[in-house]
Amino acid sequence: MPLWPSQIVPNDFVDTFYLPNTEWWYQQTGKAPIETSAAWTTANKAVYTPVIVRGMSKPSGIAVYNGATAAGMLQVGLYAVDSEGKPGARLMASPPTPQVAADVGRFTDVNFDDVGKWAGPGVYYLACVFDGATGTVTRLAALTSDQSGPIMGGIFTQATAFPLPAVATPDGAGVAFNVPILVMFG
Repeated sequence: MPLWPSQIVPNDFVDTFYLPNTEWWYQQTGKAPIETSAAWTTANKAVYTPVIVRGMSKPSGIAVYNGATAAGMLQVGLYAVDSEGKPGARLMASPPTPQVAADVGRFTDVNFDDVGKWAGPGVYYLACVFDGATGTVTRLAALTSDQSGPIMGGIFTQATAFPLPAVATPDGAGVAFNVPILVMFG
């Protein structure tokens, strides 16, 4: 069963937009983002966070809210929702990109390879993965082993997901993980 209402009331065409994963997080948990710098917990582990698209839009990339240290390669993507409400098929992805601009409060903008595709109104998953565990991000949340998936706002992880897979296969068990603040833009 999906983790959100099946009806999303669409707005008109959205020309320029910025959609952060913080809105969904707050709606589901009532908690504000932590907004502290933390290392990527596990090399090659992807995190998927939901975002609501309210109108027809052309996503062009995802910005990763940096932490205090920039290191390694990262990749971002946009995933459709599967029949169970989890991340499913990859719709768009960036090439692996070096993390730049180490500084809390700055973004690394990562553009999709296949810009020009439309995203209609609905729920999607923003994905982020690093190839190492030394780059840092500004955290939305720090999840403990019993707080993943539907318990804490629909956030999922996947081991060994660098580069991002064509179809997500989220981990079945909860894991401890630092969830980054991500912003889809177009």
